[in-house]
Amino acid sequence: MELSALTNTYLTQTKMQLESQQSKVDGFQEALNNAIKKEDDKALRSACAEFESYFLYIMLKEMRKTTNSKDNPLYSHTEEIFQGLLDEEYGKSLAKAGGIGLAEMMYKQIKTEQTASAETAPETATTG
Repeated sequence: MELSALTNTYLTQTKMQLESQQSKVDGFQEALNNAIKKEDDKALRSACAEFESYFLYIMLKEMRKTTNSKDNPLYSHTEEIFQGLLDEEYGKSLAKAGGIGLAEMMYKQIKTEQTASAETAPETATTG
């Protein structure tokens, strides 16, 4: 009975984490699409920075999994939750401090694509 309850708790927590991650990805996608449609540079930079922050959080979270902290006798589920929140804040701080350059690369790529599509749009209209 206890094993079943623990399994259900774990599955529920995992489902909630996946839903939370999907929600963040959907939010980023929506912010990015809105910024592109409105051609709002500030919003586009913000969306790219938000994505880099999330990317860094996931990277830190996955790196932490390699440390085998569960072998530590002082390990607790509470610590795992705290570490997850801390990794998320580290991701935000790293991105705000310049990150790994992912946000800037994304911004430049999107702006290049916008410029290219804006330049070809009048040609298409006159030739079509």
